[in-house]
Amino acid sequence: MTSLTGDVAPGAATGEGRDRRAADLAEDVVFDALITPNRSPCNQGFALMMGTIGAVGGTIGLGFLLNGAWPVIIYFAVTITLLGWAVRASVLRSRAFEHLCLTSSRFSIRRVDVRGQEERIELQPYWLRVELRGGRHAEELKLRTHGVAHSIGLWLSPTERLELAEALKDALGALRSPQLLQTGSREK
Repeated sequence: MTSLTGDVAPGAATGEGRDRRAADLAEDVVFDALITPNRSPCNQGFALMMGTIGAVGGTIGLGFLLNGAWPVIIYFAVTITLLGWAVRASVLRSRAFEHLCLTSSRFSIRRVDVRGQEERIELQPYWLRVELRGGRHAEELKLRTHGVAHSIGLWLSPTERLELAEALKDALGALRSPQLLQTGSREK
């Protein structure tokens, strides 16, 4: 989980997203976080890793071939191919993110999946409750308002989920505090 002060993600602040982000920045932002899945190696890291595994596997396979055990080469080729496919899928998964932004008038959840499809949820912060199921094990974090629950932080570890829940509770508490309400009413 990363706290933000600038753009959401490279290339993500375009079109409607940029307009929405500008509106958020025009208001007082009380809480702003970007949640991403654990990152896999970048493309260069992926190429380096697969090249190293391929070279080591090829060298070992050549040793087996010279000793007459040629079927081992097929096993190495299949294993390396499956490993490459799995790491590539993980790299693609890392494109997804969840952006949480709390301002004085709304709480917005913006989710972008691996295909770039966006889901945006706007909630009224004064009725918002933070619910953490599982206690210290923090199995699930939900935001509930008007009988509807929205799960957030699905990629986070239990410790990170617990920290996010506490930070959200603190931010919502600060937003609802009489001092902030008086300050906000004087500015209008």
